[in-house]
Amino acid sequence: GYSNVGIVEQVGSKVSGLCVGDRVVSAGSHADMVISPAHFVVKIPQNVSDEDAVYTVVSSIALQGIRLAKPEIGEKFAVIGVGLVGLIATQILIANGCQVLAVDYDQEKLDLAASFGAKVFNMAGQGDIDSFAKSLSGGFGLDGVLVCAATKKSDPMNTAATISRMRGRVIQIGLTGLALERPEFYSKEIEVRVSCSFGPGRYDPNYYELGLDYPIGFVRWTAQRNFEAVLDLLSSKMLQVERLTSSTFKFENAENAYKALSEDSSLVGVILEYTSSREERIIRKVNLKNKPKLNPQAANIAFVGAGNYASRILIPAFKSSGSNLISILSAGGISGAINGKKFGFNSAVADFEEILEDEKVNSLAIATRHSSHAEFVEKGLRALKNVFVEKPLAIDLEQLSRVEAAYKENESSNNPVHLMVGFNRRFAPHTKKMMELLEGRTEPL
Repeated sequence: GYSNVGIVEQVGSKVSGLCVGDRVVSAGSHADMVISPAHFVVKIPQNVSDEDAVYTVVSSIALQGIRLAKPEIGEKFAVIGVGLVGLIATQILIANGCQVLAVDYDQEKLDLAASFGAKVFNMAGQGDIDSFAKSLSGGFGLDGVLVCAATKKSDPMNTAATISRMRGRVIQIGLTGLALERPEFYSKEIEVRVSCSFGPGRYDPNYYELGLDYPIGFVRWTAQRNFEAVLDLLSSKMLQVERLTSSTFKFENAENAYKALSEDSSLVGVILEYTSSREERIIRKVNLKNKPKLNPQAANIAFVGAGNYASRILIPAFKSSGSNLISILSAGGISGAINGKKFGFNSAVADFEEILEDEKVNSLAIATRHSSHAEFVEKGLRALKNVFVEKPLAIDLEQLSRVEAAYKENESSNNPVHLMVGFNRRFAPHTKKMMELLEGRTEPL
């Protein structure tokens, strides 16, 4: 999924320009309630429908690639791969005053590109694409090529070089191989660039977490400003996406949507519609085992966090130690359920309180984001659960003091529990080697 359209229900205290009730598009996940950074949210013009606006983010992926290509009015471009992103890129290039050659193996998608005003070439047997491209460009080759295909092969990139003119531009937007055949790129001095998602700020935590914008005089087109530009194109009808919607599914049938996308290559855009109350779909606990058996001599573990480190290192370690894996909780829910099933947990839960209230659980393993460690540790200790927490224990003195207070209360109880922080660097191979080399030394080294 690329983006969603919804109504603002709450606004952070430092957010400006957005109000409760605004209709917006965001680069968020598929969910009933989405918490989104302010710079990934844009208000939708009144004359743009929800169904059109939901294409904003994926259109910005195409737009960002086009910005890297710096097309000029009258230039001739090719778009290799006219799936969803390619068809959008085709329209934006045409709106920019360029002539476009759409290249693909799928005649239905090429027909759609032709209806937007593109010349088309079917790679499945239309002939020599180099000659075709030269016939459209006065024999020089094309000024630029956008590669929007999805394949592990490098053929699309090398085809782009073949049909480019001297010092042409090739922009990789899709996911293709990059084993470039040097002679063509070298002899033509072709400029190759790889486009990064929907624009500057996409992977910058200062931009999307702290809300620090790039000055417009230095970065004209950020991710958010790209969203706004796409909405302007939709509002003026220079970008038409209604014909790109192949199917609409109710969110309850999302599984069928993904199945259709994997089985039917003719599909272009698929929309998920939220039609029922989210309360009808909230599941707080999923049982993953029919008849769980517990070893009475082992610890009963609940995992909080199911990210890479938890799933690759911690959960296997606890499992190999013989612990009873009782329940698992993750922020998104899905990763918890997947890893819960994979490693043999009894259940996946959606609420930390569910874990704290479960009398079977006597120990917690916490592997969430650093900023949340202290809160989970404090609550776990007060619920009289043993706690293993990945480093760090806390990220500031205020958090640490709360953990310390909870630990002291627990320490004075009749049945004190244990707290351990996973300082794991001592076990790293390089650390072990350094300790070996330093053993017995008393003088500086």
